Amino acid sequence: MSERMNIASLPVPPLQQRFVEYAQSFAAPDGHLNPMMQLKLDHSLRVRAECRAVAAELGWSPADQDLADAAGLLHDVGRFEQCRRFHTFADARSVDHGDLGVEVLAQTALLDDLAAGPAGLLREAVRCHNKHEIPAALAAPARALVQLVRDVDKLDIMTLIEQSVRSGAYARDPGILLHVTADGPPSADLVAEVRAGRTGSYAHVRTLADIRLVGVSWTRDIVCLPVLSRLRQRGLTDDLARTLEGHPEAHALAVQMLQQMTGRLERPAALVVPPGPSVA
Repeated sequence: MSERMNIASLPVPPLQQRFVEYAQSFAAPDGHLNPMMQLKLDHSLRVRAECRAVAAELGWSPADQDLADAAGLLHDVGRFEQCRRFHTFADARSVDHGDLGVEVLAQTALLDDLAAGPAGLLREAVRCHNKHEIPAALAAPARALVQLVRDVDKLDIMTLIEQSVRSGAYARDPGILLHVTADGPPSADLVAEVRAGRTGSYAHVRTLADIRLVGVSWTRDIVCLPVLSRLRQRGLTDDLARTLEGHPEAHALAVQMLQQMTGRLERPAALVVPPGPSVA
């Protein structure tokens, strides 16, 4: 794939229709998706809309906004098959859902009316959005799209964490938050990982406090200013940090990371703003 691409507008509405039809193919005979799959369908539609909005704020071209829209829509396409096969969203206990998503795209007609270039970018966005780090060898156009999707995905997941606890959805279906234990301190391995300056890994997640600490640590990995601004405006990071007050070491780390995020927001010129895939 070349470093610079001439990307035409995508047929986004038909793609969304095919995606929703694909998701609904997992419904029970009564036409309803199970709660975990419905959660992922709703999440995908929110990420789609937010990706387009953030891309527009970043000054991406209309064609690149279409790519952002489509990548947000498709990023979790592997989750439905993962849930059907393994009854979990925990990749460590099942399969890498990004890799599985690329298999799903190859086996379905979701990308059939897209040109090879945009289709390749969308496959990379699906494959790489959930990796702990963006692969170093990824070409610039794909890297720009992957970074945007990763950032917006984290924004919505951080919202879901607290909403699922407050609404009681997590208590009714612990699979929503990877079957973690509601009580208990953050794991020592996770605290050490975050203290060392890295983003938290799901490999160390055992408790709800772990998930919250991972969520705050994501602020280190987010580079799109509009996403950081949304985190602050919606109070998401403050909410997650506040829930860790009963765990002094983890809470201190969360406060420190929020201070670092504030510093980045106050120096927006220091942020790396990804150009659209057409110009990356």
